[in-house]
Amino acid sequence: MAAGRHIKVIDRLALGKSGSILIIELQGIQYLIGAGDQGVSILKELDEPVKPPESVRPRSLSQLETGFREILGRHARRKGNGL
Repeated sequence: MAAGRHIKVIDRLALGKSGSILIIELQGIQYLIGAGDQGVSILKELDEPVKPPESVRPRSLSQLETGFREILGRHARRKGNGL
């Protein structure tokens, strides 16, 4: 995934043509971010860091989406609530 000097994109899931959900890391803290035409919002600060996906590319977009959903599900279950 992309990385800048201070911000690293851990994972990204496109939601339609103009929206996406991202896990980013800033100063060692990871956040779940929603981005779209109307702007960017912090949805949640993650309690435990998510490991970046391995450098092996998924065979298909559906594999990437499945992996991202699993990560989100694990974090939601740890907190005992949904996003």
